[in-house]
Formats: sequence, C-alpha cells, structure tokens
Amino acid sequence: MRNSAMPLILVALIATTLVAYALLKPAAEPGTNGPELAPGVFRLVKGERHTVASLPLTLSNRVVDGLEPADAPPAQGPETWRAVTLSADDRSGPTCAVLLALAERLTAQGCVVVLDPLGTPPVLLGCDRSIRVGTESESRPQLPGGACSARVVITTSQLGFPAWHPAARLQPAGLDPTPRRFAVEHRSGAGVGQADLHWAPWWAAVGRSIAEAVLLEIAHQALPVLVDPARGARLPGVLPPADWIAIPVQRPPGLDREHAQAAAENYREHALLPQPLQCATVRWYGGLQLEFVRGWVGVVLGKTTVVGGVEQSALQPLVKLLESGSIRTAEAWKETTPSPGDWRAWTREKDGVTSLFTARATASGWDVAMWQERHGIAALHQAWLDEAVAGSDASRAALAAAQLSGKADAIAAAQAALAADRAVARAQLARYRACASLPAEQRAAADTLLAGGG
Repeated sequence: MRNSAMPLILVALIATTLVAYALLKPAAEPGTNGPELAPGVFRLVKGERHTVASLPLTLSNRVVDGLEPADAPPAQGPETWRAVTLSADDRSGPTCAVLLALAERLTAQGCVVVLDPLGTPPVLLGCDRSIRVGTESESRPQLPGGACSARVVITTSQLGFPAWHPAARLQPAGLDPTPRRFAVEHRSGAGVGQADLHWAPWWAAVGRSIAEAVLLEIAHQALPVLVDPARGARLPGVLPPADWIAIPVQRPPGLDREHAQAAAENYREHALLPQPLQCATVRWYGGLQLEFVRGWVGVVLGKTTVVGGVEQSALQPLVKLLESGSIRTAEAWKETTPSPGDWRAWTREKDGVTSLFTARATASGWDVAMWQERHGIAALHQAWLDEAVAGSDASRAALAAAQLSGKADAIAAAQAALAADRAVARAQLARYRACASLPAEQRAAADTLLAGGG
C-alpha cells in the first residue's frame, strides 16, 4: 500500500509560505524612512484615534539664510493663502515629514492644500502660493527618539507671472511671484533611541516642529484664518477663488444628452486648469487661476540633457513635445518667436481657446510658463462695478424674499450677504484698478467709486 502524498504536499506548502514570508517581510519597521505622501488635495483625518500624536522630544530649529529682502512684508493677506501647493524637491524623510505637517497646519487654517510629491502628475487646481521643501542633509538616529539633525531648504512664492512676462499685465496689483529661499537647521533628541518607540510619532514631532518654524518665517505669526470653524464657511473679507465656469454644470430638467455632454465638457474646460505639458526635463511649481489669467509656472532643469546617448539642449525634449502634432492636427502648438534669442514663444488654438507658452533662458536652465487669457474681462469688471453699488442679483433677490417673509433674522442675514457681495466687488476693483488691459473709462469709474464718489 502506498503512503498518501498529501502530508508531503502540506509540508511543502508550509515551508514555501514561511520562506516567502521571510523574503517579503520588510527589513525595517514601516515608516522608518518617513511618511508616504499621496498627490492631490489633502484631507485631515477624522477622529483622534486616527491622528498620529507627536513623540515628546527636545526640539530646536534655527532659521538661516532668512527671507530676502530682510524687510519683506509678511505673507499674511488671505488671498495669498486660500490654496497652497506643497511640492517636494526630493523623496527624503525630512522633506515628506515637513510637507505632511505643513498640510495639516494649513488645512486646519482653512487653506486648500495640494500635495505635489516628486515625480507625480500635477493636480489641475489653481493655487495662490507655492511652498517647496527639500532636504540638504540629515543625520537620522538608528532608533526613534535618538539624536537627529537635518537641514531643510524652503523656497516659497506667490504663484504668478514675473513683471517682465507678457501675462503679468492681467494680474492683480500687489502679486509678487519673486521666490524667497531660506533654510531651517533642525536638532532633536538627546539620548539613545529606545526600541519600544515607533517611527510615525517621531517623524510627526520632527516634521511639525520644522513646519512651525517655516510658517513663522513666512507669515511672521500672521497666518490668516480663512474659515469659520463652527460653520465651515469662508470668513467675511476673504475673496472667493476665481471662477472660470462659463455655463451651468448642473443638468436642468429637459436638458438633452447632447447639451448635458456640452455642460460636462465646459466644466472640464473651464473649472479645471489646462493640462500642462510634461516631459522629463520640466518641473512645474504650481498652477494659478486668477480672475483674468490662469496657467502654470515652472522650470526646465539644467542647460543640457542626454537623449539616446546624444547631448542636447534641455529645452529640446519640450520643443519636440510642442511640435509633435504639427502634421497630425491643426491644434498643435505653433512657434511665434519674433527672432532668435533668450526668448521662445508658442501658441495653440483649441475649441476657441487660445493657449500660450513661453520659455526664457536663465543661468541654470529655462523659466517656462503656460497660460490662457480670459475672454470678456471688461464685462466681468463692469459686473464688479454694478455689484459694488447694488450687490449681486442673487443677494438682492434673497433680500426681497426675506422682506416678504417679514422675519427679522432672515432680513438681517440677507442684508449681511448683500453687504458682503458689495465688499467683495469693491475689493476686486481695488486689486485691478491699475490693469491697463481694461477700458480706461471703466478704470476711471472704479477710481471714482473707490474714492467715495459713487
């Protein structure tokens, strides 16, 4: 009688499982190399049990190479913090920990935070400010709780076009996209690490302490609160983000499939930023959406690159991408550079929308920008003039309905909403009163109104 083969098979399966477990088991505790970042809009976790508490440590942070110029005003205006892009210049542990801590802190203030880890596709959402984080050096303990040192470099700016750029004429007054750079030297811990501690709370403590030093340097203790924490609503005086939606997105009753599809396409075209061109040599630092202009700003890294074993200009892969559709479609980018030099420019027409692209040589590479200019800015400016006096149609209708109801609290709320609409319109007029792209008579009317004469 033959013995059954089943016991041997079971033994082989168990042995295989144990070997696979040994091979797949991580060599270090999860989180050893810092937190993992997911690209996109950051959301705070709900519930204390899901929040990582900071490990009690002895912490010190020293800002070196502070913001230049030294007397630069604090970046405290609410319109500079409504939405912030947080970008990683590398994948190191300190960089990811600081970015995560900044995302927590800014989201708690009411900011919309877009996380942009290195090597991930850009998120098609316009932001007001860019904060880039990179780690120059670090000395990490073998176990959490041990002595640590790191030098983290921060580059921050409002997202916009430099004064020399052709799109700058459509920006509001006071927008300064000049990048400012500084470093934070961090030290923490004093003794030998302990084996019963975990990396997640250690990274949380290190990242949060550096993040507080970063925000203190940028905002000078004046980081604005943007929403009412009790109601979750935007506070009065905080301007709403620019809205580029041309037609309603919601499908009204009776709207046929063709018009519903057009509405959806309109939302994709107008509510979201245009997709930026991507290749290995380009790094986009953020997208912006202002009232009159929107687009992307970034750089081509380096002066040269190697493709297929051949050294060429680092701009060439991008030029090839721009011109790759010239034979297949009329929607390809067409170069409009007036003459050879440090500047190159392209345009593209697609679905009635003109997109523009520029590249300007610098000492370390190329500054690149892609943008769209809004049609009908004079009509939008005229709407602000009207609303600054009488409020919006919606707020006037709400006030009329409240007055018909006779309810005092409803009337007071509608009057407050009407006053808020007027304040927002006046603030927009003030921001764009020097915009030379607007008709002179409208700018003069805005000056009169803001001076109290209308």
